[in-house]
Amino acid sequence: MSEETKLIPSKKNGFFHQVTQRLITFKFVQIFMDKLCLNTMIVYAILGVVGIGYMELFIIFAATSAEFEGLSMSSSHIGLLLMFCAVVDIVGSVTISPKIVQKVGAKKAFIYWIVGCGCIYSFIPALVLITNNGMRWFSLVACLGTINIVINGCFISVNIFVSNSVLPEFQGTFTGLAMSVSCIGRAAGPVLFGNAYSWSLSNLKSKNLPFPFNQYFAFLLLATVCLISALFTHFLISQSLNNKKVAVSNKKLEVRGSYYLYVKTFLPIQ
Repeated sequence: MSEETKLIPSKKNGFFHQVTQRLITFKFVQIFMDKLCLNTMIVYAILGVVGIGYMELFIIFAATSAEFEGLSMSSSHIGLLLMFCAVVDIVGSVTISPKIVQKVGAKKAFIYWIVGCGCIYSFIPALVLITNNGMRWFSLVACLGTINIVINGCFISVNIFVSNSVLPEFQGTFTGLAMSVSCIGRAAGPVLFGNAYSWSLSNLKSKNLPFPFNQYFAFLLLATVCLISALFTHFLISQSLNNKKVAVSNKKLEVRGSYYLYVKTFLPIQ
């Protein structure tokens, strides 16, 4: 009569077991089995939705005529505005973003930045109310430049999450997977917010629904996605991702021998 012990694993030679054990050896499978990696990829995807969706949405809003509560800007004016914002972005991203990450950590910095983005997004349509052309341009450059700095700061934080989620030997595989997931978000952003803005303009023309289902709707939807991203990061992204992941040496104790030797060695003698 034989007995089984948990210290000596039983042999499983089934086909399904062999396939499972084989799959586990692949790096990308191990990454998908890690909760931290999955959460990081989700945050990266949401940031892709927000980052690209905002830029595409603003360009449409800037080109929309005043009849539909848009900025009614020409293509040359839009290009000039984006150039000014790029200059502000370069200066701010070099001088401000790294210092904030070093001071408060990547997780807190990301939450602060993404919430700030949502707040600014909500007020972008209100810039139409500024009648003075100089003040409107100043407000646009200030708002868009700040958003660009903040979005770049968010990408810095997420890249830190990606870098600190896995050990160095998994770094290349996980970075590729995370960027692929982010590309899905970048593709979904313009579709989501572009359709939302188009629907809001048709509603604005027919005047069926009041605020917030007018020109503000797509921007408020964008702010809502930012808030969801902040909550997800707060509750599901570990504080440990602020620091580099260190490998822990796992030493395996291998026991070989018959059941008699196991009993003789590990059980007390009566």
